[in-house]
Amino acid sequence: MKNKPFPDSFLWGIGTSAHQVEGNTTSNEVWVLEHVNNSLFAEPAGDALDHFWRYPEDIRLLADLGMKSYRFSLEWSRIEPEQGYYSQAAMDHYRRMVECCHENGVQPLISYHCFTHPRWMAADGGWENMENADRFTRFCEFVTQNLKGMVPMGFTLNEANLPFVMQYRGLLRIGREFENEPWFQKAAQLCGADDVSSFRPFFSTEVEKGLPVCIAAHRKSYEAIKSIDPEVQLGITLSFKDERLVSGGEQTRAQFRAVCDDAFLEAVKDDDFVGVQTYTHSTFHSDREEFLPQDVEQTQLGYPYSPASIGGAIRRVAEAVNCPIIVTENGIATDDDHQRIEFFHGALESVRRCIDDGLDVRGFLAWTLFDNFEWMKGYAPKFGLIAVDRTTQVRTPKPSAHWFGACCQQNATLEIPVVD
Repeated sequence: MKNKPFPDSFLWGIGTSAHQVEGNTTSNEVWVLEHVNNSLFAEPAGDALDHFWRYPEDIRLLADLGMKSYRFSLEWSRIEPEQGYYSQAAMDHYRRMVECCHENGVQPLISYHCFTHPRWMAADGGWENMENADRFTRFCEFVTQNLKGMVPMGFTLNEANLPFVMQYRGLLRIGREFENEPWFQKAAQLCGADDVSSFRPFFSTEVEKGLPVCIAAHRKSYEAIKSIDPEVQLGITLSFKDERLVSGGEQTRAQFRAVCDDAFLEAVKDDDFVGVQTYTHSTFHSDREEFLPQDVEQTQLGYPYSPASIGGAIRRVAEAVNCPIIVTENGIATDDDHQRIEFFHGALESVRRCIDDGLDVRGFLAWTLFDNFEWMKGYAPKFGLIAVDRTTQVRTPKPSAHWFGACCQQNATLEIPVVD
C-alpha cells in the first residue's frame, strides 16, 4: 500500500559528501585535523568507503535500488590542491562520475563545497578572509565550464550556517579560542599557515567575520555559475531544527535566528531554491534553547527522535523566502534499520502535509547512501541505507534502501513493512 502520491515533478534521491566516502582526501584541512594528536576527531577517515574508485558500482547500485538522483560533492582540494592550480585530471574524474549517473538513468546533483577547505585556503583565513570568496568563485567557474549542460542542479555551500549554529549552542568553539591548543597549532603548521591566527577550518569559523564571507561566496559563485550555465537550478543548503516554543520562548528563538539563520535566508530568498537539512527539533524556553534533552528517545548522536521535524523546518523557511524548497538532507543515526524506515515514513508524510497546505516543496534527498565517516564522531554513527564492511568494502543494502528506492519509483510514501 502507499499513501497519496507526490507531485509528478517531485525530486527523489540520496546524497553523500566527498570526504565522508571517497577516502584519502589528503589535501584538505580536515584530513590534517584528524591526524594530529589530541584533536577533536575520534578517528581519521582513512580509506573511507573507497568511493573515489568504486563510484561506478556504487552508482549502479543506487540506480538498481530505484533511487532517481544522486547528490554528491566535489572535493575542492583535489581539483585545486594549490591556489590557482587546477587539476584537469581531478576535474575529469568528477566529469566521469556525472557521466556515470547519466548512463545509469540517475540525475547528478553536485555540491561545490561540503565542509572541507583546501589546506591553503584554511591556512589563509578560511571563510573569515573575504579574498577566499573570490577564490571559491573562480573554482566554481572552472568546475562549471567543465560540466556545462551536464548537471541539472547544483548547491554552492552545504550547511553554510552550521558552524554558527554549533557555536551558538556551545557545541564547538571558534578558531581564536583554539589557538593555544598544541593540536590546533600543529594542524596550522601542517597546512602551511604563516601564523596560527590565520588558520581557520570550516567548523571553527567565527560568526562576525565568517557570515559576510559565506554570504559573499554564495552570491558571487551563484552569479558566476549562472553566467556560464544559465539552465542549471542553483541554491544553497542550510541547517535547521524544527523550532518548538514554550511560553515566553519567542525572544530566545529570535535571538538564535538573528545569529544563525536570518541573514542567510534574506540573502537567498529569491534563488532558484533553498535546501533545507533537518534531523530533529529543539525547544525554546524564555531563558534557553533545549536541544539535547535527556528524557526523550534519542538517536545515536543524542538527537531527539523526531521524524516530523522536517515539516516544521520547511514551514519556518517558507515564511522567509520567495523560492521553492528542497529537502536536501534528512535521516537518522541508528543501528535499528526498521526504526530508520519508520523515521523516513514519518518525515515523508510531514513533507506531504506541507505540500497539501500549499507550500512549494520540490524534492526529498535522503541522508545518506552509506554508513560512512561522520566527521568528529568517526564511523560509529550509522546514517546509511547501505552497510559497508570497511575491511572488504563489500556493500550490503539494508531493508531501508529497498523501501526508500520503492518510494522513489512509486512517487509516494509506502507503508512501513511488518517485522515478524
